[in-house]
Amino acid sequence: MPLRIRYANKELNQKGYGLLDQFEQEVSGSAATLAIWNKSVLDLLSMREDPITPLDEVAATDPSFVMGSVFTGTYRILGAGIPTGSEIGRDLERARQRRHEASSQERAHIDALECMARGEFSRAATLWDQLVTQHPRDLMAARFAHDVYLHTGEIDHRLNSAEAALRPWSEGENGYGWLLGAYSFALEEAGRFPEAELAGHKALAANPHDCWALHSLAHVYEHLDAQTDALELLGSNQSWWVESNLLSEHIWWHLALRLLEDRNFGEALAIADDRLIESETAFRLADATSLLWRIELEGVDVGDRWERVVERWSDLNCFHTSAFIDVHAAMAFATAMSSSAASRFWAGVATPHFGHSENGEVLRGTTAQLIETIVAYRAGRVQDCEAGFGRVDSELQCIGGSRAQREIFTRTRVRNLTKYDHAAAQRYLDQLVQNEPNRVWVRRELQLLSTTGTQEKR
Repeated sequence: MPLRIRYANKELNQKGYGLLDQFEQEVSGSAATLAIWNKSVLDLLSMREDPITPLDEVAATDPSFVMGSVFTGTYRILGAGIPTGSEIGRDLERARQRRHEASSQERAHIDALECMARGEFSRAATLWDQLVTQHPRDLMAARFAHDVYLHTGEIDHRLNSAEAALRPWSEGENGYGWLLGAYSFALEEAGRFPEAELAGHKALAANPHDCWALHSLAHVYEHLDAQTDALELLGSNQSWWVESNLLSEHIWWHLALRLLEDRNFGEALAIADDRLIESETAFRLADATSLLWRIELEGVDVGDRWERVVERWSDLNCFHTSAFIDVHAAMAFATAMSSSAASRFWAGVATPHFGHSENGEVLRGTTAQLIETIVAYRAGRVQDCEAGFGRVDSELQCIGGSRAQREIFTRTRVRNLTKYDHAAAQRYLDQLVQNEPNRVWVRRELQLLSTTGTQEKR
């Protein structure tokens, strides 16, 4: 099919053509650049292939292309990239150089990217939300905000953002389904599970390979402990989600969680071995780390797998930029406290990137305290561990990630309490049942506590 080129009627820049992308948004750049932009956006939305490299390459050759640098800079920062590193620095420099020829809409995107680079993530998300108000079809502004809120843990803001972004669209419009998938995840994280399930299925009906919508449904079934629904969802769609390389390893992690609930530790460990441990990116290694930790909480020996995970973490340069990544790296390094890589990691905890920005304060505050708590648990200092959880429990949301991902700290606190204070463990578990009555693992822990009196030798 020949490329259809549509031109904007305003703010044409001198070097670009004022083209309109697939969602009717102006993009400065050539027709060839527009085609790459459209494909990269769809690759991101469907979680496939590599949206970063093509945008990076065309940004180097098209001197009027702004949005490519906004895209690559944003996701490099969200991917735990070093803000002073060469790649993010290049993204920022290109955006700044092209600002004077950019449209007002593109300049607003640049302003949000600048906030990201300073560590003011919430401010960046707010700017993108405001941009959606001014340009209701700016789907990437909505998506940038959605993904930033996942990193800041601002559940209410993400839900409000997703609702506002979806409101101007009608079912059947190009783009509606992608926004509906994001709305489904926002609903799930807010605990509105029936609505999230409905929206997730409608999003998959609109875009049958919407891996983010499928991911949202996996979260819904995780929190409802809907084992049959979860396994049916992941099994019946496996032929395509395994090809969604930007998210497939995380979907494998979700499948492993369901296997753990079936007490199928062998298959869960097989997923760790075959799909997760050899990962080369921080967020995928976080899944590997989380899975091994959860398996150990169930009293299962994971063998030498921690050594392999620590080795993979040691190869990365992504620390002290993301609270979520730091706490998962700490979980791995706590199994090898004296290694040189662990020593370098501990030394940097007190002096994170982003200075005294919002993100910097989270790293120096809640993140550092949670890391101390993790180390105390691993060292068997049960009272220090409980004191640490007591300090950070109400702030865990700010490290980012999902409810399911942060639940590992709830489970760790339960395991720690059962080692030395059964009455406190009982009270804490009773509180968890009130908050989430569907969680099978909580009721199982209560049953074990009441029948055995201890879980030290499970």
